[in-house]
Amino acid sequence: MGELIPGDDGNLVEEVGSWATTKHEYLRRYIDISRGVRQRFIGPRNAGASYIDLFSGPGRAKIRNGEFIEGSCVAAWEMSRRGGSPFSQVIIADSDPERLDLAERRLLQAGAPVKAHLGKAADTAKVIAMGLNPYGLHFAFIDPFNWPPLTLR
Repeated sequence: MGELIPGDDGNLVEEVGSWATTKHEYLRRYIDISRGVRQRFIGPRNAGASYIDLFSGPGRAKIRNGEFIEGSCVAAWEMSRRGGSPFSQVIIADSDPERLDLAERRLLQAGAPVKAHLGKAADTAKVIAMGLNPYGLHFAFIDPFNWPPLTLR
């Protein structure tokens, strides 16, 4: 994890590479194209649709030498809401309590039904999985910070 720096919203953010913009574009596109399916799972008598982010970070970032952007968990929530099929729950996890708190506060400000879990992904994934409705639709976004790039040969 990188150092937290002052953000444009008065809270701390992480500094990330320019690829984050493209990554979030793909995430938003997936959330958008899956809204029809997600719609069938949301509502009072349905099993629900969850967004799960095991490496939530602080929920906002700054592109190095560039602009501020939403973090993946906030971007996913906002796209689901804008598409008219908001997730029934947004489940976030992080091993850093400060980052987790920042993400949770940002999601709550955005109106998300958020549940936060502090701990390492391998541990929180088990706890989260045990609490999911087996008949629901669940989308897990697995994107650890500073993961070594995959080299295809």
